[in-house]
Amino acid sequence: MNYYFEWTVWWRLFSGRHFFTCSQVFGLMHHFEQWAIKFNPRTRVATPSIIQAKLRFMAMFHCRLTDLCMFIRTLRDWMNFELQQQVIQQLGILNLMNPFDLDGRYRFDMARKEDHRCARGVVIALSLSEPGNNVLNEIFNGYRFELPSFWEDHPPNRGLYETTYFTPSTKCARPAVRAKLASQTCLLGTSPADMQMAQKLAEKQKWISPRITFHDATIEERYGLTDEEVIMYTYAQNSRMATQVEQTKAVTKAVAAMTKGVKGKK
Repeated sequence: MNYYFEWTVWWRLFSGRHFFTCSQVFGLMHHFEQWAIKFNPRTRVATPSIIQAKLRFMAMFHCRLTDLCMFIRTLRDWMNFELQQQVIQQLGILNLMNPFDLDGRYRFDMARKEDHRCARGVVIALSLSEPGNNVLNEIFNGYRFELPSFWEDHPPNRGLYETTYFTPSTKCARPAVRAKLASQTCLLGTSPADMQMAQKLAEKQKWISPRITFHDATIEERYGLTDEEVIMYTYAQNSRMATQVEQTKAVTKAVAAMTKGVKGKK
């Protein structure tokens, strides 16, 4: 019997009747992974079957999120970089990218003009608009690399380009530029409610000392909000929740009980 298949079918039916926050979704996913490993004592690590189940899980819940702007940040909190790339490959980088919170490590497949090259263009456009040394640790096809000027207009049509975007301080951020890039390129920019939420959270965002990478900072360290406050904040900001707030609060309590004590993988 394929318990992973049964589990994903049950959650597919359940997810269609509820909305979730990113924290809830990733908490449930991690809870399932721990259960699956415990269920099979011979398995001490995530098997390919578990990984595929997690990818299906991300696909079915992505359209039910109330805080889309938090997805890629929460993804980085809970998954290692290589597994992040599998999720991005499945869902599409432009469906996940949040220009208001762009800090982090990226890998772009330059052969994918429609999404990866466009997403790389967002990073480069923002780096040119904002002051400071904000594009770090550039790698092209496995070698250290410094972005040439002609890439701005004529990027290559193949190869893997990796870089880290880092905003040195709040004074360096250009909210108007970020809003324009979001509205022109990303799924986030198609929803006024999601855009408003992303902007509000960006205003609360705290810039972390360079000695502490943004990837390792908790939600509370980044925004000055606890996870519960973020959940309540998304209820208030997102109009799609209006008719299902009470129902989703019940789900929140159930999820909190199931995931109590479970922490993400750094």
